[in-house]
Amino acid sequence: MKLILINCFILICLQNQFLAKPVPLEDGVLLLQIADNYSAPLVASFLHSRIENTVKMVEELKKSLENLSENQRNLFILKVKSLEALDKRLNALQKTDYFAINGTERVKYSIEQYILNNEMFPIELRPEEGKFNSTPDYLLKQINVMSNDDLIKETNNLIKAHLQDIETKESNEKYNELQKLTASLTKRKLNPLVNFKYSDPVIQRNHYGDQTSITDNRPSQIESVLRQFKNILDLFYPQFENLANQSVPPASLKPVNSEVELGALRALKIFQ
Repeated sequence: MKLILINCFILICLQNQFLAKPVPLEDGVLLLQIADNYSAPLVASFLHSRIENTVKMVEELKKSLENLSENQRNLFILKVKSLEALDKRLNALQKTDYFAINGTERVKYSIEQYILNNEMFPIELRPEEGKFNSTPDYLLKQINVMSNDDLIKETNNLIKAHLQDIETKESNEKYNELQKLTASLTKRKLNPLVNFKYSDPVIQRNHYGDQTSITDNRPSQIESVLRQFKNILDLFYPQFENLANQSVPPASLKPVNSEVELGALRALKIFQ
């Protein structure tokens, strides 16, 4: 009886620890870390709980999002079915006391399957890449591969495409005021990037006037712009979807001064 109470106490402590780590992949990594310190059946029970919670989270997220493409919706369905199959197998193993002998290695294998599931079926709220001609990640790989002039052109075109997408969201009546405010503030962060003034290459010449070398700082500038661009997109799209079911009191929809707007900007973590 005393052992059962101790195990229950440990399980509650672990649950509280996991509540502070909502990302499933991090959950799996943490489970691997604790597998060496706690009994395998207890860790298996907690893995079962995490799988159930992840399934519930994915299903609730799918219901809350209105603008999922067919591919994104299918990914949600596939992820849930994959997790349910993993949980069914785990339950069958638990019933046969599979984790009672050499349990640590066996439960670690099950945890690794859970981690693999999250790697294979990630839930991303960003727009599908097919909607745009390229991605910041792809363009980052083209630095020192593609010519600087072409890369700057591709970067500006991609930023403009996302700006157009964000402006469409800002003006669409089906989105709430918080979503529109987020879109407006994000536009402000993107505008300096699309209008960024890249430095001209500096040609070095000897005293005869012959060219000896060229100093071109544009690759580092392009990289800086693309990384800022990527960070802004990674923040905006998930945040925009998360604000779908939130609203603000009518009084707060009045025109705001720059100080209040700056406060909202910080609150939305656009500056971070």
